[in-house]
Amino acid sequence: MAHSGAMQLQKTEEGLLTVALAGSWKLGQELPSADKVQHALEGMSGVGSVAFGTRELTEWDSGLMIFLKQLSEFSAQKKITVEESGLPEGARKLLPPAIFFLIALNLILLLLPARAFSQAESTTPRMLQVGVIVAPPAYIKTDDNRWVGFSAELWQAVAQQMGVQFEFREFSTLEHMLDALEKREIDVIPSLPAREIFESTMDFSQSYLKSGLSIAVPAEGAEHKWIRVIEGIFSKQNLKAIGLLMLMFLTAGIIVWSFERRRNSEMFGDGPSQGIGNGIWWAAVTMTTVGYGDKAPKTIGGRVVGLIWMVFSVVFIASFTANITTSLTISELRGRVHGFNDLYTARVGSISGSEGFDFLARKGIAVIPFESIQEGLLAVGSKRIDAFVTDELILKHMVKMEFPGRVQVLAGTFDEYFVGIALQQKNSLRKPINKALLKFMETENWTELQNRYLK
Repeated sequence: MAHSGAMQLQKTEEGLLTVALAGSWKLGQELPSADKVQHALEGMSGVGSVAFGTRELTEWDSGLMIFLKQLSEFSAQKKITVEESGLPEGARKLLPPAIFFLIALNLILLLLPARAFSQAESTTPRMLQVGVIVAPPAYIKTDDNRWVGFSAELWQAVAQQMGVQFEFREFSTLEHMLDALEKREIDVIPSLPAREIFESTMDFSQSYLKSGLSIAVPAEGAEHKWIRVIEGIFSKQNLKAIGLLMLMFLTAGIIVWSFERRRNSEMFGDGPSQGIGNGIWWAAVTMTTVGYGDKAPKTIGGRVVGLIWMVFSVVFIASFTANITTSLTISELRGRVHGFNDLYTARVGSISGSEGFDFLARKGIAVIPFESIQEGLLAVGSKRIDAFVTDELILKHMVKMEFPGRVQVLAGTFDEYFVGIALQQKNSLRKPINKALLKFMETENWTELQNRYLK
């Protein structure tokens, strides 16, 4: 196995910097960065040209071409000449005259298969292997087997910026894809949470997104709120209180009538039914503090009853009002999840074995396992569970596409993490990917991509 690429810099004569390349300069290996040459050029005065020594170079592919492209871009900015005579013949064929270098190199690397060369010019195809898995909105496979989606299209833009070719390689599970990256069977995974458990087996690019777990709950409109209010008013508990109140009206009405029926017959007379009815009316208007004044006791016994009834009414009305308010509040909150803390007393579902499932279990929240997101959201829509927890981006996409009006995603996330491009450990692609990624994120296409898949 050839040694990884190495580089030495030497200012051999006035105005000339020689870059000596040695070992294997292939993608997937830890290669020297063009930044080292740039820093050397910035620290040297009077350098007008850069030459190459490749006597110790054993093999190369697009990894070398990326290095040359970066160095040539910097040299063009500083008006430094790049002498190609010391490069392998195959590399020189890929490098046109200096005036067209930057434009044509991008086209060559984009349109031609990535090639691996030895000094003897033997060639083998070398394309970046990019792992993907069906997981909307990050990765979506079309009917004609093309890959679209936020992460797939992000990688396509980054690869175009870098000027490298690639092919997508589909996996059935995330575990298989992670295992392939660890075994160096693939070069890149365009979208992966940058979590501590992955740091020992892979590297990450600059993060480009912040996400986390979100909660999906049943969607309810204004009409449902009015229904809950009516249900709260006429709840079983409130109906019992109203029945007790009617009984108390009747009791107070009979007692006051028994005192007033002879000496106050004009208000409580005309027979038992009429008199008791007037007594009930008096009890009702007195308790509600309406006090029309059309009925009032005149006897000492009736006035004592009235005084006791007034004091009792104040206490009862306050308690009854508090009971109604509490009942309406409970009706509003029953079966509803408004945030993470409500999950402890709710029926919560998540994908069995997922990050969300494990996180909830660690927090002591009882979780109902589901096999798929669709199954879990169906349970939420039918109110068999109160909430469903999984990744924010996937959850919002599924609700938007398949459950509009039936399920809603609460604002906010928890167990948050950053998302980046995962690479093999100590991979020379990391810096070129970061530069291409940051450059793409400054364009309008980045904003359009987010609006199309994440909003």
